[in-house]
Amino acid sequence: MEQSSTESQFKIFNDGQICVVHVTGAINEETIFQEIDPGASMVVTLDLDKVVSLNSMGLRNWVLWVKQLRSKFQMVFRNCPRVVVDQMNILNGFLPMGAIVGSFYVPYYCESCGREDNLLATRGKDYMEATVDAREGIKIPEQRPCPVCQEEMALDVIPAKYFSFLKYRR
Repeated sequence: MEQSSTESQFKIFNDGQICVVHVTGAINEETIFQEIDPGASMVVTLDLDKVVSLNSMGLRNWVLWVKQLRSKFQMVFRNCPRVVVDQMNILNGFLPMGAIVGSFYVPYYCESCGREDNLLATRGKDYMEATVDAREGIKIPEQRPCPVCQEEMALDVIPAKYFSFLKYRR
């Protein structure tokens, strides 16, 4: 039986030192959230690069799953696409307290040629989340050259809303 392109999958890479969970497809009512055993690693990295959509039942189960994981391990979210960042910004518990966002995609649009593109923003280089002592730091350009026509591409989000998950969370 061939897998649908939207069916969710969890592939776990664990070499005893590093535990990375690659999540792909749609997070919905059919998603089966797996038990994670990171071995000696106390950090679980969720690579969300291939998540294509999330619905309300999937989100409900996601929040319960990450809450259970967070009680046992440090969590790192990486390669977060726009659909994931949107949920980090609106759904309390999607990004649990203490979790680190290692990288996320920032969407751009070129009005000249119609191209859409994403820039992978990396923690420590392009941004830092706020702490008790300091505001968030964002070094993501509002515009960048289009790889096709070389005209300026503009951020395809409202920065104050899209980057709000970087504000200090209690």
